[in-house]
Amino acid sequence: MDRISALLEQKGIRPTPNRILVARCLDGFRHPVSIAEIEEDIASIDKSGVFRVIRLFVENDLVHEIDDGSGS
Repeated sequence: MDRISALLEQKGIRPTPNRILVARCLDGFRHPVSIAEIEEDIASIDKSGVFRVIRLFVENDLVHEIDDGSGS
């Protein structure tokens, strides 16, 4: 099992292919990113799929959310 999958499981998140892909994308950034930036990086998942994965990560304390009022 790779590091990303292990981290997801540690947080209680089942490591599906889309979740692993989004987590790897996030791992590559060294600064806060918007959902739009993630969507640009990952063409194989639609907008709603990326949003659902990010919401799951927020709910399970894997990522922190900064609300600027724009929803991005």
